[in-house]
Amino acid sequence: MEEQQDCTTTTVPVFQLTCDELTRELRTRFNKGAYHGQALYRHVMQHGQRDVTTIDAFKRSGDLADRVQAVLGWATGKITDTVNEGETIKFVTTLDDGARIESVIIPMRGYSTVCVSSQVGCRQGCVFCETAGMGFVRQLTAEEIVAQVWRTRHVMGHPVRNVVFMGMGEPLDNLDNVMQAIRVMQDQRGLDIPLRRMTLSTSGRVDGLKRLAEAGLTSIRLAISLNAANNELRSRIMPVNKRFPLDQLRQALRTFPLPPNREFFIEYVIFKGVNGSRDHVRDLLAFIRDLPVRVNVIGYNPGRNARFKAPEDRDLLAFAGYLREHGVHTRIRWSKGRSIMAGCGQLAAERGTGEHATGTHGNQPVIAID
Repeated sequence: MEEQQDCTTTTVPVFQLTCDELTRELRTRFNKGAYHGQALYRHVMQHGQRDVTTIDAFKRSGDLADRVQAVLGWATGKITDTVNEGETIKFVTTLDDGARIESVIIPMRGYSTVCVSSQVGCRQGCVFCETAGMGFVRQLTAEEIVAQVWRTRHVMGHPVRNVVFMGMGEPLDNLDNVMQAIRVMQDQRGLDIPLRRMTLSTSGRVDGLKRLAEAGLTSIRLAISLNAANNELRSRIMPVNKRFPLDQLRQALRTFPLPPNREFFIEYVIFKGVNGSRDHVRDLLAFIRDLPVRVNVIGYNPGRNARFKAPEDRDLLAFAGYLREHGVHTRIRWSKGRSIMAGCGQLAAERGTGEHATGTHGNQPVIAID
């Protein structure tokens, strides 16, 4: 007969739970309900505190605080490196197994956006992306994803308002953990980040888009990393296109139940001499015809092992100008964070010394929230 695990000694992963889920844990383990559950959740998620003994609701309950404290589990790892470029900060979290993930904080006017990772490495193999060069190592848990936001707010001291899944990894390859992290971040008794303040960037996994819709997460902003609108070229630079070619991706976008007056972001990274010609613009216009989209034109950020060259500014201006002439809402996302390897496609944590690195430069990472 299989031995039963004692629920009073197993760990409660706080960052992986909504307030209701944490309350259920307290009820099961300690016969305490919403009063204690909400007090604990706010203490940790809103106020950034982890010492249960300082919560009034627990002080009046004998040794309850010590018993609860003993079973709470916190996201593994710690911040081991930070690099600044102007106001932008890239920080590296080293997890207990030695894996390293990167996150980027982009200060805005009165608040911050944080770009989070969803995997260690990535299996998509996009030839221009530094993370792809790592290969796939492992999935991040919901706890490890949420912890990036919690640390940004409560360790780094930045008032997070927006979250963008544009860090390391393909979010739709880790959808169960990503969706749970979204639910946790949404919880108004905790981090309280509305779904409309989150952006998920994907290379175009059609099956993942369908699952998002089925889960009711249609208010999240979706950014599609397109980068070419003909199958031959896109398959060459983004192998995911061989599995989900453009006609399937376009149909998935056509049928995705967007809320009223919402649009998709089309992310189009331009590589010098590869995908920025007038013919490529025409391909893009054909792909987005009748779709509710905004196009973000982004200059390629050469990484450590660059296979392409960055375009000239005039290339970006010409590409964007032709789109605008055809009535497409288009913005050029001038690269931010390039010199600290925090720009679009540049995140790829390497094992380092664990020392903090700092510097001052001038730009910030590309993001898809205005």
